Amino acid sequence: MKKSFSVGKDIWVKSAALLLIIAVGAGTAAVLPTWVSGSVPRVNTVFPDIKSYTPSVSCSGVIEYADTHSVVCDIPVVISEYKVSTGKHADAGQTAAVVDKSATVQQLKALYGTAAPSDMTIDDIPEQITSDISGTVCALGAKGTLIPAGEPIVSIGEQSELQMTAAVSQRDISKVDIGQSVVITAADKSYIGTVSEISGFARKEYDTADSVVDVGIKVDDADSDLRSGYSAEGKIQTGYEQKILTLPYDAICQDDKGEYVYVFSSGSAKRRDITTGVELSGCAEVSGVGISDEVIMHSEQLSADCLVIRDGIVSREDE
Repeated sequence: MKKSFSVGKDIWVKSAALLLIIAVGAGTAAVLPTWVSGSVPRVNTVFPDIKSYTPSVSCSGVIEYADTHSVVCDIPVVISEYKVSTGKHADAGQTAAVVDKSATVQQLKALYGTAAPSDMTIDDIPEQITSDISGTVCALGAKGTLIPAGEPIVSIGEQSELQMTAAVSQRDISKVDIGQSVVITAADKSYIGTVSEISGFARKEYDTADSVVDVGIKVDDADSDLRSGYSAEGKIQTGYEQKILTLPYDAICQDDKGEYVYVFSSGSAKRRDITTGVELSGCAEVSGVGISDEVIMHSEQLSADCLVIRDGIVSREDE
């Protein structure tokens, strides 16, 4: 009789302890016997978060001048010295280059011989080339070599006409349209741009499996910190801002049946099948759970309906 009573009492104590876990929703492990709390998994939980999301297409490229102006001469000339430098500002009316008049005559005679214009004299050759617009110097012609008439001596771009020439994957180009807004990141600063041109053909990039299409993106708020030649990243906004429900990746599991999470309910883990959507930094869009569901983090080793002790709730960012 004594042995039978002892076993019955033992079963009653264990049952009461387990019921206590369920009743208080894992309340505090301190009130439980060591042999009980030590065998029940401890977990942290998190509530789904609502985040703002704007559909977009990622691209990368380089900052360039949307249009450059060429400073030219109507007769061939040899430049001996430039008074401007690439990457520096030039003003309209400023001397951009000095002409070597003697070298120009000699090279014209060497090139054309008796076919050289008979009425051209050294006095017809200008002593200097003047910039006719203000802007940033993009390129300079070669010194000491005859530059043909009408060919660029100095190329100048206006800061207000910077653009990003971006490569967009063939998989995403159908989402891109003229006029879409773009967030451009270059030199650790952000700028706003607008899609202004889409190439009519694709090309192969050596480091990607897919072909790409070049897209011209006008920089709407260029400043003096943004320079032609900078590498840039872009997010082309292809839709309107929307609110989505998200969970951290560490709360999402997957098996041969699909994606799922465990929801904390009355001290146990309840499996909830879900579907993921948009992937963001650190989290993914989910459907199948609600904003008030307490989802268990790092739950890969749990099983459906197993008892758990909740140690804490992971803070949710302010919406």
